Amino acid sequence: MDVKNDLYAVLLRGKTTEECIEEMVSHGVERHYYEYVKEVKPLLYEEIKKCIEKQKEINYFKLAEVKNLSDSFFKHKIQLVHLKGITLAYDLYPDNPDIRKSNDIDVLIAAEESERALNLLGEMGYYVRDTKEKVSAEINKKYYKNVIDRGIHYPEFEKIVTLNSKAMVLKMDCHLSISHSMDDKVKKMKQIISRCVAQKIDNSNVMVLEIHDRLIYLALHFTKEFLRNYVRWGIIGSRRVDENKGINFAHLYDIALLIEKYSKQIRWTTIWERALELNSLDEVIFTVKCLKELFHGLTIKIPEVKSNLCEDVYKVKKYGIYYPIQLIYENIDSIIFKNIKELSRTILQKSENRKEELYANQKYYINKVFGELIIGCLLAEKKEDAIGHIEFLSNENALIICVHIDNIEKYSYFTFSIGSSMKNQIFNSYIVKFMLNINSYNTYYNTYTITANNAYGKMEFYNWAKSELGDIFIAIPWGILPSQIKDKGYFLFEIDFPELFNKIEISANRIPKFKVNGLSFPYNPDILQKVQLGKDKSL
Repeated sequence: MDVKNDLYAVLLRGKTTEECIEEMVSHGVERHYYEYVKEVKPLLYEEIKKCIEKQKEINYFKLAEVKNLSDSFFKHKIQLVHLKGITLAYDLYPDNPDIRKSNDIDVLIAAEESERALNLLGEMGYYVRDTKEKVSAEINKKYYKNVIDRGIHYPEFEKIVTLNSKAMVLKMDCHLSISHSMDDKVKKMKQIISRCVAQKIDNSNVMVLEIHDRLIYLALHFTKEFLRNYVRWGIIGSRRVDENKGINFAHLYDIALLIEKYSKQIRWTTIWERALELNSLDEVIFTVKCLKELFHGLTIKIPEVKSNLCEDVYKVKKYGIYYPIQLIYENIDSIIFKNIKELSRTILQKSENRKEELYANQKYYINKVFGELIIGCLLAEKKEDAIGHIEFLSNENALIICVHIDNIEKYSYFTFSIGSSMKNQIFNSYIVKFMLNINSYNTYYNTYTITANNAYGKMEFYNWAKSELGDIFIAIPWGILPSQIKDKGYFLFEIDFPELFNKIEISANRIPKFKVNGLSFPYNPDILQKVQLGKDKSL
């Protein structure tokens, strides 16, 4: 097969050359086709050339540091595996490794060797980027448990590398795992590290993942970067993103080249079996489906192995701590060319189309939930360990949420979120999280302060929430909300009292609807409940 021409044919289909190049830029593969760009868009060509030259400079420092790391860890008899970055660039693009975009160094260490590995990294000049503290075994006290329970790597490390009187700050993600959610994470990562193989770069041996593990890792990285990062940031506005950005085909291009190069070694049954062990079969299938849409000459032998999408081991993903693959899982062909904005709307629309609904003018109990999977509050008609109740109303001016809290003096705040498949233009997100400060009660006006903030701004509202006869009436003007909510009469909603759960130990198999600080939450809209304002339940 010809990976480059396969993708080009798909990108060009039904488009002019200029439109095709725009598609390349949107999906991050313009570097692979810079010779196509030269005649059509010379300014873009010059820009790409500058990026490649900059990458060459970065790779000069990175290559020296990768060799330095490999030699130092080998000398101290500590295992260190390079995950992608320059090792992948030299493997897939030996004639021009600078064509592959890469900014940091990604390594994997074994949990049982983490203290020795961290001490060695500190001795080599690495420090924690955010805190500037020297990397050492001491940071395990703050980060190790969280990484093992729910994460994959430590906070980002940095090091100033000097070569020939020039200096550059290099970044590192030091992993303890390649997958967020799995049982026996330490044991399984030890097995993966034991399978690693040597790759020769400029007469130096560096350790990389065995080909089957490498493909699984790249599939996980691909799904995480786009769905968990960019789409999540776009949905909740936690970071500023370019909504015109599409799925990163450069990651898929790498994977396709890897499959092509190592086709004789690859056993797809092995990939499926290992992906199941890592609770990552969904990500692998999603990646394979994307590959088959873009690289028609690629030979992928999919074994007869059923995805465990609906089994308990995958339910934790459904509740949103990772990414809502199940919302788009069967529609790869329709989403592969969607940008962040379009895919975000697709995800929200699927959540809005659910059958289960809450209705206006009906009392719902705010029940505490501490189940096998989810921690937080859910609304229900039946009272089960309730901390209060809620009712949804509306008039021509506002959406009205009436909240009654039993023993309100026990709480200092609560949070609530409102979502829609139409973007909230004020907060530039599809889901907006509000916090009502109970301690802000103004006895003169009988009001509470409500705060809403994300990466696009922060706003405080002083007269939205009033206390009347022991209830809190929150009136949110329609002008603050997307017009679709008033026009169509439904929205997505959640409410939580994080102080009830902040001291509860969180693990990968039991997740909160909010992070421990109480001000944010997993972004999968399935975690919100649909409220129907347009009709009463009786109708």
